[in-house]
Amino acid sequence: VIGLDIGSHSLKVVELKKSRTDITLVSCGVKKIPKDTILEEQHGVLRELLREAGVISNKVKTSVSGKDIITRYDVFPAMNKTALVHSLKFEHEKYIPLPLAECIVDIDIIGKRPNGTMDALIVSAKKDYIQERVNLVKRSGLLPQAITTDAIALYKGFVESPFFSKNVSFVLLNLGFSVTNLIIVKEGELIFSRDINIGGDNFNKSIADNLGIPIDDAEKMKIESPNDSVMEALAIDLNSLISEAELSIAYSRKNHGLSNIECVYLSGGSSRLAGLTNILGNALEMKIDFWNPFIKLKKGKNSPILEKNFYDLVLALGIALS
Repeated sequence: VIGLDIGSHSLKVVELKKSRTDITLVSCGVKKIPKDTILEEQHGVLRELLREAGVISNKVKTSVSGKDIITRYDVFPAMNKTALVHSLKFEHEKYIPLPLAECIVDIDIIGKRPNGTMDALIVSAKKDYIQERVNLVKRSGLLPQAITTDAIALYKGFVESPFFSKNVSFVLLNLGFSVTNLIIVKEGELIFSRDINIGGDNFNKSIADNLGIPIDDAEKMKIESPNDSVMEALAIDLNSLISEAELSIAYSRKNHGLSNIECVYLSGGSSRLAGLTNILGNALEMKIDFWNPFIKLKKGKNSPILEKNFYDLVLALGIALS
């Protein structure tokens, strides 16, 4: 199966083959989307990526995130999924701020509590937003199998990685081009997720505006040679990202009994900002590290691509595993 990460800056694919004993990485690849190419026109780029990566399958899973996706976590009396769906029909306005006829809604029971209640995740998206992604997949000659959220895909990838442990808690930060996905895992369970509208594009624009340089030069500078002036230009964006992370962690401590956090793990193309681990570590007073979920997989011909781009491909892997 193929995991397809449809980003705002690039397309990423990971193709896996599963057996009873292991998972093999069949192919993978990353391709930048030409500037000003709208989603409906990206099927040509996707076809090129599939050809260059040597993708075999035509069965695709993808994911969604950002302002067009409404995610709600809440506590309900313990019941099965059918009963929960039925009950939500009468109080959906509390969780879904759109007419039901315009939305696609899905529900997942995360876990049950000892006091006779359970945690549930409710996700809704406009039908048009979902259909655009289905159309892209079909126009590329592929068969859409499932759509998940970035948060759930990242969680699935993390659970399958050697970094996961059921006994401790973690924070995942996936820094994309326009959105950062924040996921909190408590003792093996996904308890909180949100999308923060800060990413690599914000970093590039801040550097370009403050230093008076072209946007392409700003992108190179933030990774290859960030100096004091670059970090000063990024101060507002980084402080906003840190503040949003602190609020999310504080909320989870209060509402989900989150205690010690083992590590904050980074992924996504924008996590390559030089010095980011030190900045986050000092601000959050936590261990910051990268996680490479591909370590556990059997690998084929795409190892060189993987070594250079594993930051970017983490989400696509999680989608394939979802």
